[in-house]
Amino acid sequence: MKISELDDKWQTVYKQCLYSFKIKEAAAIARYYRPTKIYKYYSFNSPYWAKNIFDFEIAFNTPFNFNDPLDSRWFLNYEDILKERFKDIGQEWSREKYGYIDFTLYEEDLLYLRNLFLISCFSTTPHSNLMWGHYAEKHTGFCLEYDVASLPEEMQLLLPVVYVEKPYDASKILDMRDITDKYAPICPSLFKSMDWKYEKEWRVFIPLNNDLNTKIVRAGESITGIYFGFRSYEFSEQRNQIEAWANERNIPMYQIERSYLSFDLISESIADIRSSKRMKGFLI
Repeated sequence: MKISELDDKWQTVYKQCLYSFKIKEAAAIARYYRPTKIYKYYSFNSPYWAKNIFDFEIAFNTPFNFNDPLDSRWFLNYEDILKERFKDIGQEWSREKYGYIDFTLYEEDLLYLRNLFLISCFSTTPHSNLMWGHYAEKHTGFCLEYDVASLPEEMQLLLPVVYVEKPYDASKILDMRDITDKYAPICPSLFKSMDWKYEKEWRVFIPLNNDLNTKIVRAGESITGIYFGFRSYEFSEQRNQIEAWANERNIPMYQIERSYLSFDLISESIADIRSSKRMKGFLI
């Protein structure tokens, strides 16, 4: 079946490719069905907020620096692996017979594989209540909208995260001698617990070419929208700087507000708000 014919099945096929370490096929599917816009949340309390917007800087990190210590971990079912290995030589392995086996060296190798790539994380929505709370300092920050097609070439490996109930089992890689794709270690980094599903995350990967575990990429003129948090007025000076900068470049700006019909967040064009003389949700 052609990629264009997958339609609502594309996520299932994409997931199957990742489980088989077929990263090229998975990337091709993701590229075809990727969103046109992606979003990143920022806090004004970060010392880098001005660079993030005025200099178009996007930070990349290794998973070691992420807030989830289980992120990108390679989970191997060692007992099943040993059983299969012993079965191949006509023997049977059991914990009772062979006792405890120290897998420390294996774990060290897996931690090395975990940090072969730098990652930057994005969402497909600027309206996530939890994202505003966690990454934009309790709704006081801002969210930038990036045009995917305008991102620099080194940021074009954009892949969606798969949310699962059980850890990604990478045991089969030990028996797959034909894996030559240097991007195969990406696969575990694309599986996260269902607890994180609200993030609706897509990740950009860049190979780690030196010993640095961070990197800054300038995303050119890829910012196509700016969303201000519900409480961003608490940082009025910084907000005014952004508004002046955005007005010079004709970049649309939006105010995040609460829907009066539900707990959902909505956004309204700041230009429309001001043209109708509406401020902070009140008619004046």
